[in-house]
Amino acid sequence: MQAQPNVLNELFKLILLILKKRADAQQLALKMNLFKILSNLIGELKESLFDKFTVELIKELRACLIEPKLLDQFLVDFLWTLDSYNIILDFT
Repeated sequence: MQAQPNVLNELFKLILLILKKRADAQQLALKMNLFKILSNLIGELKESLFDKFTVELIKELRACLIEPKLLDQFLVDFLWTLDSYNIILDFT
């Protein structure tokens, strides 16, 4: 029996692909408050889908951000919120 893919990891991989491949993607992500939406979505999950690979994907996501305001949004609206959910603490 094949293991089910981690939906959260698949979502992060998709976001990474879009942010890296499309020139306007970071501006669009900024306008739509992507990281605030993501943190709210993760906060609504009944169980944690985070694993070590998820943390690696988040690091890769952080490294690909070149838009300064989007990076601010990533830090304030996403990482800060995940920390308040005590999600990141489990993997550091």
